[in-house]
Amino acid sequence: MPCSWSRCIYCCCCCQCYTNIGATENGVSNTGGNKSTSGQWDIYLDSQYDTLTGSLIIASEESDTCFEYIHRSFHILSISTPIILVEAILVIVFSLMFVFGCKYSNDCPKQPLLIIYHLIGGGVGSLFWLWLMLRALRRKRQESGLDDDDDTDYDAHLEDSSGGQRLKDNGIWFMELLAFIFLLISFLMGNYWTWSIFWPAQDMTETQPIDWCNHSLYIFTLVSIGIIYVLAIFAILFIFSFIIFARYCARVLINE
Repeated sequence: MPCSWSRCIYCCCCCQCYTNIGATENGVSNTGGNKSTSGQWDIYLDSQYDTLTGSLIIASEESDTCFEYIHRSFHILSISTPIILVEAILVIVFSLMFVFGCKYSNDCPKQPLLIIYHLIGGGVGSLFWLWLMLRALRRKRQESGLDDDDDTDYDAHLEDSSGGQRLKDNGIWFMELLAFIFLLISFLMGNYWTWSIFWPAQDMTETQPIDWCNHSLYIFTLVSIGIIYVLAIFAILFIFSFIIFARYCARVLINE
């Protein structure tokens, strides 16, 4: 039996159709099953809207402006499992950067600023991403009903939060923005310092006593920079693809 568009919901890039158990079968109408089927269909819709895509579709339907939709979508995606995993990996990478900076603090005379990049960037970065990961996990627990604390409920902040709470939230977001900008500048400078001495000598020589850099430190720097680029590209594609896809699905469902 062909799938009716009126009973179709988009989820994870596919259209899943709920089969009407009480529908006409071999030309015979089962009127008594319609009420049961309607209830089962409502339960099915509720379960689909509990998914990541479903939450974004609801946000699209309830948002009056594009800015509000993007705001809600970023909140939903910020506590999603893929983004939390990205933050966990970044915590590990930046922590290792700090460890390597401490271990090889005197082993890169050709570019001593590379050590500063590892120490400061790694230390601040590990704390920053750890903070974001723990906050995302806490919000995820709250919205799943595992935590009774409603202080950081998104809808409450959006509509009914007091001026003091809004000021507190704005202050936290401002500090996070400053920390992110600092890490971004530090990362760009680390890229420059790394590529400016591309593949330096591994050991000190008599003719060039300061023209060398420990290869373990340098190779790790290249690997860490590559990992950060890959994670950044993944996060950007993940966020924007879900935002655009959910917006499209919401329009299709509304039109249907």
